Amino acid sequence: MKIKRIIYPTIFLIISFAIFYLLPRMVKISAINCYSQFGTCSDKYQKDINLIEKKNYIYTRNSLNKVLSSDKAITQYSIRYKFPAALEIFLIEDKAKYAIKFINNEKIMNVSKSGILLSQVQNTSLPLLEVKSDLPGSGAKVRNEDLKALEILYTLAKLYKVHKAMNVDDNLDILLDNDLRIILPLTKDSKLMVGSVVLIKDEITKMEEENSKLRKSKIVDLRFNNPVIKLL
Repeated sequence: MKIKRIIYPTIFLIISFAIFYLLPRMVKISAINCYSQFGTCSDKYQKDINLIEKKNYIYTRNSLNKVLSSDKAITQYSIRYKFPAALEIFLIEDKAKYAIKFINNEKIMNVSKSGILLSQVQNTSLPLLEVKSDLPGSGAKVRNEDLKALEILYTLAKLYKVHKAMNVDDNLDILLDNDLRIILPLTKDSKLMVGSVVLIKDEITKMEEENSKLRKSKIVDLRFNNPVIKLL
């Protein structure tokens, strides 16, 4: 009876050791599948995953954790073992809210709400801001001034048709319909700038309705204490 009391716990410990320590180090991973809330993971993540050397379960899982946890464009992820020799990744990618075009190399990148560069695209229907700075890699964050310009642009794009928007020396230079060009300083309060644009745009619309001969091409410069309106 005493022998059984000794043997059974010992066997249990040996089996537990084999299952939780030895087995994960013996299982060779041969495939890694990646999925996001949009379906199969984007090419960017597929490329990063393909570069990971597939060894045993522990090594491969730790390598994946290192890559995924350092990517700012991933808000959440999980890794699950799939019998017999695969790992499945389920991740949540940050959603694109804006787009930014780097004029130096004509590249367009999607941008998240928090300003994280997500992925490169050929074209976009999102509010697009042109900048002269160099193109950083995916996962990097845009400059604070560019993020502020994107936030203002996003609000204005919901109100008016925007033809072009550019950050020029930390001033948002935006072209609306009817050839109305507006220059907004990014050093001032965003809500104040948007409110000023709405008031001035409404006033100009009334002027055009009352005077059909009024020149269409106009510049509204909000960099000064008092807005400056130029007719071209």
